[in-house]
Amino acid sequence: MFEWFAGAVASANAAKDISQSLMTLRDGEMIRSRVFDLTQNLMDLQQQLMTAQMEQMQLVDKISKLEQQNAQLQKQADLDGRYELHQFETGAFCYRLKPELQNDQPEHFLCSKCFERGIRSTMHQSKGSYHATLGCPECKQVIDYEPRKPRPRIRTVSRRIADY
Repeated sequence: MFEWFAGAVASANAAKDISQSLMTLRDGEMIRSRVFDLTQNLMDLQQQLMTAQMEQMQLVDKISKLEQQNAQLQKQADLDGRYELHQFETGAFCYRLKPELQNDQPEHFLCSKCFERGIRSTMHQSKGSYHATLGCPECKQVIDYEPRKPRPRIRTVSRRIADY
């Protein structure tokens, strides 16, 4: 990733050596040759510095994206930390808001299956004559949150026609 740095240092050293040798030369053709070499080395140095700048811009962009992702994950962790796993009498599990954080919010439950996947889905209550359930609108999971009441037995009397 930092190969450009070694190349830039080498080009800068070569440019320094060429410029020092120009001071000692008297011949015009040799001077033109050395000026050409110096110009070539300076162009190589400029190219390597542009490559370094592009890499730096990519790293800055990557850091920015990672910081945004970190902020989102931190926000999600803070929201998830407000809930605790709750077990009903029936043995079913869901997440509920911690009592100390409830304040003015009504009691509500989140689907444990969706919560583990990072989705906060509020479960909807349904009460029947003999049972009470919570249903998740996201994954369609249904749990009993109150023990089922036994259905009353209806006795039927069967009589034979001969008995009449």
